[in-house]
Amino acid sequence: MFVVDNLERQAHPAGAPMWVNPRATYAWCDFRDAPLPNMPTRFDAIVHLAAATGTGQSMYEGALYTRANAELTAYLADLIVAQRLEANRVVFASSRAVYGEGTRECTACGRVRPRVRTRDAASAGDWDPPCPGCGSATTWVPTRETDEARPLSVYGATKSFGEAVLGLLTHHSTPVLSMRFFNLYGPRQTPANPYVGVASTFASLVLAGKPLTIFEDGLVLRDFLHVSDAVDAVCRALDRPVPLKGPMNIGSGRAITLLELARTIADESGASIDALGYTINGATRAGDLRACIADSTLARRELAWAAHTSLRAGVKSLLDWVRGTSMTDPSGALAELERFGLLMGRS
Repeated sequence: MFVVDNLERQAHPAGAPMWVNPRATYAWCDFRDAPLPNMPTRFDAIVHLAAATGTGQSMYEGALYTRANAELTAYLADLIVAQRLEANRVVFASSRAVYGEGTRECTACGRVRPRVRTRDAASAGDWDPPCPGCGSATTWVPTRETDEARPLSVYGATKSFGEAVLGLLTHHSTPVLSMRFFNLYGPRQTPANPYVGVASTFASLVLAGKPLTIFEDGLVLRDFLHVSDAVDAVCRALDRPVPLKGPMNIGSGRAITLLELARTIADESGASIDALGYTINGATRAGDLRACIADSTLARRELAWAAHTSLRAGVKSLLDWVRGTSMTDPSGALAELERFGLLMGRS
């Protein structure tokens, strides 16, 4: 196994992590420095997990995210197409962010893909997007791989680009599976990065006895997927005798509100969210969405995979990890968003 990692400080503030695999060979550098002297050129599989991840930050650091995600993925594609790297398959870590707002259902129009929520709607507290056809109220339904990708953030756009550029490799007989991971959380997610992982941010604040800030009306819906379930999905894709290609949702299929997540984290820590204090801030970030929940039928059928970790069990493992780690105050990230005019609503 050969691993390339540039040890981006936002993800690895202390440098190389203590959990490196002693059986693997590591190159601590940017992959664009390849080909490296000790790097093989033929692989059973290439798993591309590297990315800058932060929806909000990507909206004012667009060039950084484009270089880190889109350019790096295109560079990998170039090497494979030119056969300077050969692989039987590629597994690409994509994201539910490629969809933008999740699929909705209108009683009159059926399944619809809503438009971007406006600043006026946010100011009025109209959080659930209406039907783009008739303007009626809508409810969320699970999002399928066949639903149109409409990214709302630069991060989502770079992942969509990555899927497209790697997907073109199918013309060169290299099957590419783009796994659209939903909201990952769990051990080893650094709380030192305030832009990634609302679960780790909430866990750090709760353990520090600090109040929480929850966006919109607290009823934002997310599909939280424990990292162990994500790893299981990747392993099943690698072990499958016939490689898969195309996009695949990897999510729990369970809709959890941010308020429910906060209460669960507080409960599992032995605290009370009401005693800690929390603010429903009535605001949303540019690039954020109301709800996007996975339809993982394809993963169940092709990989015999399903998410098995309950929210409480996953939160417990996250709290065990976060205890004793250092965190970055998330208020700084919030202030940056406000400075760039990327907060919408009544906060």
